[in-house]
Amino acid sequence: MAQSKNSKKKTTLSTGAGKAVCTFCGGPREGKKVTLTYARGAGWVMIESVPASVCRLCGEKFFTPAVSERILRILGQAPAGARTVTVPVIDFDAA
Repeated sequence: MAQSKNSKKKTTLSTGAGKAVCTFCGGPREGKKVTLTYARGAGWVMIESVPASVCRLCGEKFFTPAVSERILRILGQAPAGARTVTVPVIDFDAA
């Protein structure tokens, strides 16, 4: 079937070898475990060891739908057994 001159080119998320590429910069992506930090109320929540596909050039993180859903579930509850860490806060102007 011939493409019309007005049809838009499809954006691909992988190279011919089946490797995923970044939708922002076109760089190669690789699987990694990452740490995410979210503001929650007056504090912060960190989620460690989150599986992601990370761009090797710009660092953008991509998550599967299943991982995204699990992140939202974790953020919606106070997980039992979560550890607490103390983090220093430094004011840029005062330092």
